[in-house]
Amino acid sequence: RASLDLAAEPLYAMRPILFRLNIVGPDGDQQLGAAVTCDLTMPAMAMPQNRPRVTSGTQGYIGELLFTMAGAWQATFEVDAGEGRVETFVFDIERVLLN
Repeated sequence: RASLDLAAEPLYAMRPILFRLNIVGPDGDQQLGAAVTCDLTMPAMAMPQNRPRVTSGTQGYIGELLFTMAGAWQATFEVDAGEGRVETFVFDIERVLLN
């Protein structure tokens, strides 16, 4: 399981938003130390590549999202835990507002 916590509400375009991705394994323990990538896209239109940096912290995976325009977005996280174990988590972000 995974959850995505965003440090702002509402969300605005062109304002950096801190995030934390929490990954919990089948045993209920928080999973740390995996290689995690993020791909931020708008499903309704083609956008330039937007891949925020993700780092592993003591409380999960952290980084900063930057939505380049208003609308609906998706944040796709690919988690490579090693030994061929790769999982993908997709989060729908329904509304980003103009500044």
